[in-house]
This record gives sequence, C-alpha cells and structure tokens, in this order.
Amino acid sequence: MQQKPFCCLTFHNVHLAMRFEQAMQTAGLPINLIPVPRKISASCGLAGKFAPEILDGVRQLCGKNSIDYEKIFLLDGDSVTELV
Repeated sequence: MQQKPFCCLTFHNVHLAMRFEQAMQTAGLPINLIPVPRKISASCGLAGKFAPEILDGVRQLCGKNSIDYEKIFLLDGDSVTELV
C-alpha cells in the first residue's frame, strides 16, 4: 500500500522543531514530528510532517510564531520536491 503524499518541514535545530510542534498543536493543526527522511538532508534530526492541504496554515502559523524553518518538501512515493 502506497503512503499518501505529505509535506515535511525541516529545521535548523531541535529547539525550533519543538516550538513548531507546540504552536501547531495549540492551533489544532494535525502535525507530527518525525526523524528527517533519508531522502532529505537537514541540519536537525527532526522534521514536521503534515498533509499538503494544511500547508498555507502551517506557513502562516510559523510566521505568526516566529518559527524559522529551513525548508519545506513534498514527498510523494519516491519523488521529493522542494516547495518555495
């Protein structure tokens, strides 16, 4: 069974990943912290995983809460796309 496409947001450090998790949970957005997938290179070992449908909300809340993330990727099967 193939996994649904998902977005993965990477961070510069673990502290920012934890702030991200807290802010998203407080706002009621369904996210999870996961180990950074091997397909992605990042400075921190944690990434935020969420459905592509809530990407705009995640970006807005990161801005509102001054959460500086590294990059956002869309993972779909074997395909990895960096989102701008």
